[in-house]
Amino acid sequence: MSAQPPPIPPQTLPYASPQPSGKPCPRCGQPAAKPVSFTWWGGALGPKLFSHHKCHACQYTFNAKTGQPNTTAITLYLVISSVIAIFIIALFAYYRHS
Repeated sequence: MSAQPPPIPPQTLPYASPQPSGKPCPRCGQPAAKPVSFTWWGGALGPKLFSHHKCHACQYTFNAKTGQPNTTAITLYLVISSVIAIFIIALFAYYRHS
């Protein structure tokens, strides 16, 4: 019986491309999803509230905590912020004419 040499552990080659870092995309599975820092619907605050990420491989946007789309959360965010804005404008208009 011949003795086999121990297996050589895998090594990173100096010319190998670095592994992409980021969340795995629930649609395509690529680890190319990064946090979104600014959107038209939420500015800088909205994406942080909903852990909004975008896959740079397939352009899918999703909640990084749940893997689900943020469509419902975005709709509620827009409706609630619009109601608050209308209330504030009405309040200013009321006190301006009083």
